[in-house]
Amino acid sequence: MLLIGSVNVANLLLVRTSARLRELVTRIALGASRWQITRQLVTENLLLTTIAAAGGLAIGFAALRLIGALNMPGLPRAREIRIDTAVGLTALAIAAVVGIALGLIPALHLLGVNVASVLTQQGRSSAGGRRTRLVRRALVVVQVAFAFVLLIGAGLLLASFRHVLDVDPGFRADRVLTAEVSLPDNRYKDDAALNAFTGEALRRLRAVPGVTGAGVTDTTPFGNHYTDSVILAEGYRMRPGESLISPNRIVVSPGYFETIGATLVRGRFFDTRDGAAGAKTLIIDERLAHRFWPNQDAIGKRMYRPSSPDDLVAVTERTEFLTVVGIVHDMKIWGLADTGGNEVGAYFHPSEQNPRREIAFAIRTAGDPMALAGTVRSLINGLDRELPVFEVRSMTERMDRSLATRRSSMLLAAGFGIVALLLSAIGVYGVLAYLVAQRTKEIGIRIALGSSAGNVFTLVLREGLLLACAGLAVGAAGVRALKRSLDSMLFGVSAADPAVLAAVTLLLAAVAFVAAAVPARRATRIDPIVALAE
Repeated sequence: MLLIGSVNVANLLLVRTSARLRELVTRIALGASRWQITRQLVTENLLLTTIAAAGGLAIGFAALRLIGALNMPGLPRAREIRIDTAVGLTALAIAAVVGIALGLIPALHLLGVNVASVLTQQGRSSAGGRRTRLVRRALVVVQVAFAFVLLIGAGLLLASFRHVLDVDPGFRADRVLTAEVSLPDNRYKDDAALNAFTGEALRRLRAVPGVTGAGVTDTTPFGNHYTDSVILAEGYRMRPGESLISPNRIVVSPGYFETIGATLVRGRFFDTRDGAAGAKTLIIDERLAHRFWPNQDAIGKRMYRPSSPDDLVAVTERTEFLTVVGIVHDMKIWGLADTGGNEVGAYFHPSEQNPRREIAFAIRTAGDPMALAGTVRSLINGLDRELPVFEVRSMTERMDRSLATRRSSMLLAAGFGIVALLLSAIGVYGVLAYLVAQRTKEIGIRIALGSSAGNVFTLVLREGLLLACAGLAVGAAGVRALKRSLDSMLFGVSAADPAVLAAVTLLLAAVAFVAAAVPARRATRIDPIVALAE
């Protein structure tokens, strides 16, 4: 964006320099050195960019009020996003560098100018006119190229975000309330105490009017706590070069899967048979089942966790086997697009056999889940008045917060892309408008000799579209560099997605056509008598 803006201003400065050329060379003729002229031009542009930086900072302060609309509070360290002294000084420093660079552009334009030739010339042309026109066209090509790259980035992020929204999380997030607690070891000293609290809390929650289901887990989807651990299947033989896998390890209570709307593929969910005194059981997802039993039914099969640090795959007298009693559809745990441990799957322990101190309640409601937030807090506090209840959020809010980074990046890129598109349109329009003004007499002669309005319109329009096409060609090369920076942020779409490339190309071409059509139409209205009389 900074480069596009600077290129646009540089283009305007070339026009202004051409208009002031006689004034500047007159100063040189009267004894001013080119160094003095350069200092004047640099000072003027420093003042311009410094004022612009101050205005930009003011706009930045106002823009930060839109953080809520971008859901930036869900971003890591979002509270640190602010305009402070460091930001202000950085902006002013960048403005100074840009101001000096822009001031040197007209100064360099004066280097090849013959003072006597300019002073004896009549009309609008100048000794360096042809070179200046080429530079201005080149700057427009650069603008269009930068805009193309920015719009491709915005388009890819938008397409990626749409793919993320279409992802099936493996459960139903609607009307589910979550709340987390941490049971201190000084009051809950053993597994029996932990299970007693969890069981009583679930019993009371399920009795609340408006609650249709409740369960407990130690890993809330799209939360902040994840655990993974190596697990193996009985009798499984590892292939040469194959590594051990460490899937997501999750503890859930009976009723949890039903509460969040998980899909049972085969077998059963946890129930009273999976209590502390029952047989050791396990539920796995489809991905893990396919990993160990690709062509078999995993129900009834046994798995185990390493019991010997010297040989992780060894079965010893301390090995504890867990029987698979159910298979569930793959669920997104880390995020809709962030696979994390989901690359190798997940397995679930019954909570009474593996009680946890940090637990989260999942509560399905008949209506708005947040309407029961106060009731849930009061109910848990009724069990333990000293127990804080935190992260009381709906599952839908958790899902939205997990998308905050992608949504914010997409919106920011889209905003930059729109501004870049407008600046590019201004650049194309400005070059062609100046071209028409410079060639007024030539166009008047063409019309006087019989050239039609359509021919004149095509003449100007063709130049604008050629500039746009050149910019698109240069920008296409920049898309390759964009791929590396966007790969980690894209989901379900490649950096060379043909639909995005085609859409952005058509959009830029349409905008360039409109920007070129305005001065082209103006050219058709030139009166040859007036033009020839100038």
